[in-house]
Amino acid sequence: MSSERERREYYRIDDVLPLWHTPVPEPGGGAADAGPQDPLAQLDSELNDAINHVFQADPAAGQALGLLNRKLDLLAALLPGRAGDGERRHVPTAVNVSGSGIAFDSCEPLPVGARRRLGLLLQPSQVAVELDGTVQESEASDNPAMPYRIRVAFDDDEFSQEQIIRYVVQRQAMRRAEEVAAEGGDSPPDS
Repeated sequence: MSSERERREYYRIDDVLPLWHTPVPEPGGGAADAGPQDPLAQLDSELNDAINHVFQADPAAGQALGLLNRKLDLLAALLPGRAGDGERRHVPTAVNVSGSGIAFDSCEPLPVGARRRLGLLLQPSQVAVELDGTVQESEASDNPAMPYRIRVAFDDDEFSQEQIIRYVVQRQAMRRAEEVAAEGGDSPPDS
């Protein structure tokens, strides 16, 4: 397992990604605060758990189910009342992300140990990834508009973490290709 954690740490990138984060609901708690979206969120959480189990047994089937679920999420976001949900509005945010966690600047500090639910839209494909995690650090940032640097370690969620690792590897490859092109100039080699 340690080599898996090291692999997830190695594939890390600085980027700007649409992000939202909220407290992880307490089990059995918050019934008084439950809104009309709460049953949908609970169903989505249960579906993600089931997809993760299928993914472990049959990665191709798990990936297909995950893609269908994301397609439904994208379609649901187009429904009236969903796009304006401030709690889940993705805000473009400078992040440092890997398969094991994420760091981002925030307007408010978060206590170490706080449980957070995070959602990312991986670009440019708009792949939605939702994970739970625990705040590891909350310290001063260099950004006066967002004075707190928050670091969150993801809970184990193999399917979502693999999606992030693939995204990071693709972005690293794209950046390397851009660097090589810049070093070599934009003109094609002489024939």
